[in-house]
Amino acid sequence: MAAVVADVETKTGGKVVEAEFDAETQGTGIVEFEVMMADGSERDVLYTMAEGSMTVDVDDDDDGDK
Repeated sequence: MAAVVADVETKTGGKVVEAEFDAETQGTGIVEFEVMMADGSERDVLYTMAEGSMTVDVDDDDDGDK
């Protein structure tokens, strides 16, 4: 998992502050990372473990409407 966190931080330029398996896609190996960016903003990143790919969640206002 440390290698995945390092990959997310390298690709985003931010710092991972939280990680959890994505509740909306259980059983698919997708981890949701909360990343603190250098400018103080936060981004949610969905990381697919099997592929090593990631997607920035466009709905990062943390209101639960994902």
